[in-house]
Amino acid sequence: MNVKKEILEAHRILETIRDKVISNVDERFSATFKIKNLPNHDGFDVDANTHKDSRYIFTQLDKIECDCLYWFSLETKEQAKELNSLLNKYRKKNKKGSKGFRCVPATSKNEDSEVLYVGIRRGGITIKSRLTNITGRVNQHLGYYHKGSTQGLQLIHFAKECDFDITINVVKIESSCSMYLNIIEKLVAKKLKPLCGRH
Repeated sequence: MNVKKEILEAHRILETIRDKVISNVDERFSATFKIKNLPNHDGFDVDANTHKDSRYIFTQLDKIECDCLYWFSLETKEQAKELNSLLNKYRKKNKKGSKGFRCVPATSKNEDSEVLYVGIRRGGITIKSRLTNITGRVNQHLGYYHKGSTQGLQLIHFAKECDFDITINVVKIESSCSMYLNIIEKLVAKKLKPLCGRH
C-alpha cells in the first residue's frame, strides 16, 4: 500500500497547526516573572500558585482545563544559555538517591535559542487539590512540588539567585482528540529548539 501522498498531506496539516500554535499571540497566555523574586517554598509549605507575590502567574492558568502546550523563554539567547548552564551544573551534582534529589529535564543538543523548555499537559483538574493540570505542572517546573521524583525545570532549586525575566507561554489545544498532542509538541520543539528536554 502506498500512502506517501496521504502522509505528506498529514505532515503539511500538522506543520500548519505548529505554526499557528507558535505565532498566534492573541490566543496565547503569557506571564513574565523574575526568577529571583519567586517565593521560598519553606519546606514545601508555600506554593507559588497561592503566594501573594507570584499569584498573578497563575490567575489565567487556573481557568485552563483543556490540553495545552507551553514553553519557557528568556529575553535573549545568552540568558537562556546561562540558565541552561546552571541547570547542567545542577544536574551533575544532583544525583538520584541523594538527599534533596530533584528530577530535571534531559540535556539537549540545541544551543541557539531563547527557549529553555517545551512541554505539554493534558487537560483536567486534580480533584484532591482542585488545581487545573497546567497550574500543577507549572508549580512543578518552578520547583514547588514536594516530590523530587516528578520531572520539571525545578527553577528555584538551581536558579533562585538569577536576575533574569523568564516567560511562560501557554497555548490551549482544544480538541476532542489528545492523541496528536505529542506530535504537535515534537513539531513545536523542533521549530523552537529548546535548550533542554528530550523531544
